[in-house]
Amino acid sequence: MNDSHRFFANKACRYYPCHEMEGELNCLFCYCPLYFLPDCGGDCSFTKKGIKDCSACLKIHDESSWEFIQRRLLEENRRITAAWDAAHPEEAAEEKENKKG
Repeated sequence: MNDSHRFFANKACRYYPCHEMEGELNCLFCYCPLYFLPDCGGDCSFTKKGIKDCSACLKIHDESSWEFIQRRLLEENRRITAAWDAAHPEEAAEEKENKKG
């Protein structure tokens, strides 16, 4: 498999399979790196106490999970960078100038 870094199935795990789904379960993102994002792009819900519940989400366990995670993290990085640049215009301009030279 050319993209073997994008898929891992830990069938020896005592919790495997943690979700019932069609196809092979990708365990690469056993713990979702997008959990901290309120709008992660997955199929989550929130409890009455406001705790994020990802138990129904399969986005990080299918064959396209690696691409999904990478794309979503890049989007979040761009959002944070744009917000920082807007709040710190002088430092942002200086950093852009340093990258040129």
